[in-house]
Amino acid sequence: MTIRLKLAAVLAAVAAATTLGTLATPANAASPVQAAAGRHGYNPQAPLGSFDNPVIIGGNQQLAVLTPAQRAATDQAKIKLAAEAKNHEEGTQLNTGMQPTTEHNCNLGVYWDQCDSVSWGRWTLATTLDRNHHEWATQQGYAANAIFKTYMDRSYDGGSTWDGIISTVVNTNAWGEPIYDGPGNWVRACIYNMDTYVVACDAWH
Repeated sequence: MTIRLKLAAVLAAVAAATTLGTLATPANAASPVQAAAGRHGYNPQAPLGSFDNPVIIGGNQQLAVLTPAQRAATDQAKIKLAAEAKNHEEGTQLNTGMQPTTEHNCNLGVYWDQCDSVSWGRWTLATTLDRNHHEWATQQGYAANAIFKTYMDRSYDGGSTWDGIISTVVNTNAWGEPIYDGPGNWVRACIYNMDTYVVACDAWH
């Protein structure tokens, strides 16, 4: 069974759960996204909205790097949800590409997701389970009046460092290529405004 998700058919548009005011272009705009792929380290001194210091949605800039307690809590939440799915406590239909909605969702038909928005665009991080109850993440987004990219970052230390610009989707609301998001992995979805060089991301999952 292929792990690739077929989430594009779930929703034509994602309702935004959070809003943020207009983001100003950083004084020293970040380099193009192509040059930003690869290994990154969090740099709070970098311009806000750059690749090494993205805007974290909802004013949660303190969640750019998770504390050890936060990392442990997110891992435990993933383990708990996977156990619930394995025991069918949420009626999760395993061995399929789609799962029914739960209280964790802002979309129908996915296992877990988070929907976010800024003044110029919106994006979603969503996960599903494979036949072994392993969680996989993908992203989707849209910006009506900007050239944009959505992508995911993946960290193994809660955001101090990460592999950036994974599963890039350009100027379309298609879903990206899934990546593993089980315990010990933290993933976030980001949207990049290619007109203003601003990066906005959700918190690590």
